[in-house]
Amino acid sequence: MKSKLLALSCTVLSFTTSFGQSKDTTFKAQWKEIDSLIYTASLPKTAETKVEAIYQQATARKIQSQIIKAVSYKVMQRSGLTDKGTQASIELIRKETSKTSSPVALSVLKVLEAKEYIKYYQRNRWNLRERTNTTEKSGTDFTAWTENDFRNAISKLYEQALSDEAMLKLTSSEAYGSILTDTASLRYSRPTMYDVIVRDEIDYYKQVIDYYSRNISDSTMLANISLFITKNISLDNTPRIAIAKLFQQLLVFHEKDADKNVFVITDIDRLNWFYQSLSFSNKETTYKQSLQYLAEQYASTAAADMAWYLVANRMVNDGTSLYAPFGDTTHRYDLVKAKQLLQERIAKAKESDGKRNMQALLHSIHEPNLQTQVERINVPDKPFRMSLLYKNVDTLFIRILKVPTIITMDVGYDADVNKKLLDQAPYKTYYQVLPQTRD
Repeated sequence: MKSKLLALSCTVLSFTTSFGQSKDTTFKAQWKEIDSLIYTASLPKTAETKVEAIYQQATARKIQSQIIKAVSYKVMQRSGLTDKGTQASIELIRKETSKTSSPVALSVLKVLEAKEYIKYYQRNRWNLRERTNTTEKSGTDFTAWTENDFRNAISKLYEQALSDEAMLKLTSSEAYGSILTDTASLRYSRPTMYDVIVRDEIDYYKQVIDYYSRNISDSTMLANISLFITKNISLDNTPRIAIAKLFQQLLVFHEKDADKNVFVITDIDRLNWFYQSLSFSNKETTYKQSLQYLAEQYASTAAADMAWYLVANRMVNDGTSLYAPFGDTTHRYDLVKAKQLLQERIAKAKESDGKRNMQALLHSIHEPNLQTQVERINVPDKPFRMSLLYKNVDTLFIRILKVPTIITMDVGYDADVNKKLLDQAPYKTYYQVLPQTRD
């Protein structure tokens, strides 16, 4: 497998993999016109006619990817927000499934069917939670299903979609991938159809995780990649555990890639998600250590620049939000450490979005900042106090202005009032040299 690195972005890193087959651009102009009819001109009926025309042509020419794409557009137009729309969409998908012999096309159709159940579940989840779960499935009428019925049906469809795992791992995502996800995702983290479908299943579990799952505090979910990839994950089938298993499967799949960018990107996504999802005492430290381990182990990859950016970003956040000058000073020098790290990594990094993110973060550290707050109630003829927060500022220049009685009340920001005040000669001017703490 030959891989060509293109670029990285802050939360996504652009990546394209070639599998010895060209991108399927058949009907490209027609799809562009259809998208315009749907999203710009709001002419869904006209678009539907043109989708049917593509479907018939693709069927006649046996272009499987275009057949499935046409079906996905038909499903989108039928689905809507009603039970009948969902039923019509599922029937359409199943009809096409019965005619399809391509293993990859079958997998895509199974995912499309799962997505219809997911949309219905999401629309009706609060009502479904009132129904009593049973061990037996509540018939074929999904409108009468319980929450467990939907969970089991959706999981079964993803299981069927991934049944021909070997074929999916060998199939580029270029022809079918855009049916299930955005093209940017295909470039950076979903080079094969196996990646596309596993990532789609991960996204499903993320959507429903807050509704029926218990929290977990297993710190090994944030462990460094070498530990996580060999972890024996619990047999518990909660959504968080399912997500962990799926990330582990992706990492094992890409572990032996010649180009480790997708491998690193996948682990960054794993770490970011579990950082947001888990709660345990040393979460911050574990997260930063795992990111740093990843960046150091795979320093030759462009994706490592994004890991370094995330490490530095946590330092900046801690130095900004956790440092208390007259309290907890643990994080006093975090901004200094982040600055040093960024300067070192930027000097070594090649052009990538990870590098650009580091440059932007370094600029934010250097950027001057000054905030003042004056007490609202003061004793006449007595000095009044002003709180001053500053960064990268060495001198405070002050002008005292006489404010007419008519505008002494809090008028908020008013451009005309401010201009009148600033245009007048100041009552007094002076400056104050500020202490430079170098933190």
